Amino acid sequence: MSEAMTILVVDDDVFVRRSMIRVIRKTLEDIRFLEAGDGREAIDVLEAQEVHLVILDLMMPNIDGFGVLQWLGKNDKYQDLPVIVNSGNSDWESMRTAFSMGARDYFLKPLTLQQMSLFLPLKIKNALTLYENTQILRRRDEQLRKELGIARAFQQTLLPPAYGINLKEGRSCAYRYVPSAELGGDFFDYIRHGREAWGILIDVTGHGVGAAMGTGMAKLLFLDALEKSDTPGEVLQNMNDSLYAYFGEDSLLSFTAMVGRMTGLENGRELHLASAGHPWPLYCSAVSGEIAPLKITGFPVGYFPGRAYETHSYAMHPGDSIILSSDGLIDRCGGLDGWGEKVQSLLTPEKLRTLDVRGILGVLCDALLLGEGNEEPEGLDDATLAIIHWLREDEKG
Repeated sequence: MSEAMTILVVDDDVFVRRSMIRVIRKTLEDIRFLEAGDGREAIDVLEAQEVHLVILDLMMPNIDGFGVLQWLGKNDKYQDLPVIVNSGNSDWESMRTAFSMGARDYFLKPLTLQQMSLFLPLKIKNALTLYENTQILRRRDEQLRKELGIARAFQQTLLPPAYGINLKEGRSCAYRYVPSAELGGDFFDYIRHGREAWGILIDVTGHGVGAAMGTGMAKLLFLDALEKSDTPGEVLQNMNDSLYAYFGEDSLLSFTAMVGRMTGLENGRELHLASAGHPWPLYCSAVSGEIAPLKITGFPVGYFPGRAYETHSYAMHPGDSIILSSDGLIDRCGGLDGWGEKVQSLLTPEKLRTLDVRGILGVLCDALLLGEGNEEPEGLDDATLAIIHWLREDEKG
């Protein structure tokens, strides 16, 4: 034990209390003892001072030992506090009740000299060591939660506004990101570079602070690659090459990605896409009501050096949409096939002809991304859903 511990001995017999303390002091050093003659006094001591272990009699006036155990169980502050029962109650029901209420151990009175000098100190030492280790773990867990909070805040600063529209180019974009409890590596961005708009959806391998920090590095790689690339395939190739140039083959960073370049109205509303192992996007036609996957593939960034990535081009029309998602959402739907089927069942041809980008996002979020009561589900992988929509004439006014 790294620091002095305090033991509260609770018994209505002062001779029993003093005898127990006297024997324990001979075996265990650096122990501070407090005394209480009944349950009411014990609760007063616990509220006033820090205690690391309670040795508790059951049969006492005012509040008995069961009452103390009940009080401890109702206070989260004492959820880790070990209690050793020392009682003359030898019936099985008393023992069962004490253990069910949180007692760590149970001794029958009167204790023999051997029990007091050998077994009781050993039990006390083990209980105090377990308590101390539990507190260390809780402090570390709290520190980790703080670090995760900082990482989550950093990750949020990387994300663009949740909605954007460009009437001149006839295009809008909206997305929703739901983080996991452990913090994940999803990242989405939609920016203008030069005369055209670019978008990227990334899913960094792993969870936790490392994955969140990895999204920051991935964004830097993306912005750097834009400066020396003309096509989405070249962007991914430059990101992959830069990753190996910075970290070599020992890099621990890898991610899937989907990169898109969107031309303006003067260039025919074209969409150019390249994939680095990311789940297929879905193409939604407002004219035909068709929803179909764009089955483009590629190696994840950070897996193999010197890889080239193919760019695929598509002509888009007013009312068309592209739906992008991370595997966290697709896994919730049972895979790519289940994902496509659910989207088709939700976005009817009528909805594709009439909804704007936020309406499409809302339909999918309510049904697939959010839990009951429109609350973000906990304990799952993080999930991103992004919609890029080409405006109909009725949306431009």
